[in-house]
Amino acid sequence: MILKKEISKNMIDIENWFLNSGIQIDNRKSFDYGGCHSWYDINKKSYAYIYPEITGYLITFYCYLYSYKKKSVYVEKANNAAKWLINRMQTKEGPFRCLKTSTKNSKFDSKNNLSFIFDNGIILNGLINLYKITNDVSLIKSAEKNAIWIINKSMRNNGSLKPVYNLKTKKFFVKKHTWSTMSGGYHSKVAMGLLNLYSVNKKKKFKNAAKKICDHIIKNQKKNGSFLSYPEGINFHPYCYTLEGLIVSFKFLKSKKEKKNITRAIDYMIDRIKSDKLPRTIYKNSISYMERIDIYAQFIRLILISRKETTKKLYFTLKQNLIKIFEYKNNHKDLRIKGSISWGKKNNGIRVKHANAWVSMFTYQCLMIYLENFKKKKFFKNNFFLLI
Repeated sequence: MILKKEISKNMIDIENWFLNSGIQIDNRKSFDYGGCHSWYDINKKSYAYIYPEITGYLITFYCYLYSYKKKSVYVEKANNAAKWLINRMQTKEGPFRCLKTSTKNSKFDSKNNLSFIFDNGIILNGLINLYKITNDVSLIKSAEKNAIWIINKSMRNNGSLKPVYNLKTKKFFVKKHTWSTMSGGYHSKVAMGLLNLYSVNKKKKFKNAAKKICDHIIKNQKKNGSFLSYPEGINFHPYCYTLEGLIVSFKFLKSKKEKKNITRAIDYMIDRIKSDKLPRTIYKNSISYMERIDIYAQFIRLILISRKETTKKLYFTLKQNLIKIFEYKNNHKDLRIKGSISWGKKNNGIRVKHANAWVSMFTYQCLMIYLENFKKKKFFKNNFFLLI
């Protein structure tokens, strides 16, 4: 096992980065107080756009920390994030905006008036996780408005979800060849959010909708066990999302019959590991192994929460994956950077100099699960919805 002290030190550093770096806006005078930036660009010395999806992850991350440490600061930080989402980013209809650019003439400006259904599912899950701690009625009201909109507007009769909504034209659209603008297995994370809402309000329409989403995803699983991300192949980042949402959904529903589907999908990924490097994409049967660290953290979580035991070979791979993640830790005196984890490399092999919010969250959780696995502790103390 990798030294417990090394793992614990990295976890402490990541936690301190979130509390002290400014990745979450902590200026009370700011219009966007509580929102979370997607990353800090180390070269440009500036923050990227403020990201509702990642702010939704952040709520769950703080709830996860609170479940272990019971420190009020995590609840306070999560509350700030939720208030920003509800007061600044949620529309009257119910959906949340995709992002808010923090600089003029940003290349991301075109997304300011879009709403991605996947993002809404992540936010929905975060709001309910926080509600379970605070019992703040405004959280569940916001969550229900969002969930009703998803079911009434985004869900098709077959259980698939329309992926992107234009808030100006009031229309959904699909763009093929990009996983985030297509319907896909990764929408299992929306089902996860709907089931979390059902867990507190017991309204069966949310449970039924979630089951319908998951059934559609399983129905479209390929014979080889894989889930396509776009017509030409697979991106293993949303591929892992697919499995995360399905695992949590099936655990909550106590459904065992689909376990073999999840096992087959994970085995498909395992079979394509090369020299302990994880596959990043498969495009027209060509596999790229250029590392994305979020995939490494996601893979470790998936293996440890889906399997009671691992082979020696797979266990060695997990250790090598952790070592790879540690290579992307930012050791720097600057508090805006210190302790964070970088995203990985571009397709051309150039390392991205970002202190990345979601990669850092995924990493923290995979490290905690790694430690817990060897202490024989139960997955998230049975609160599956705390999977970030």
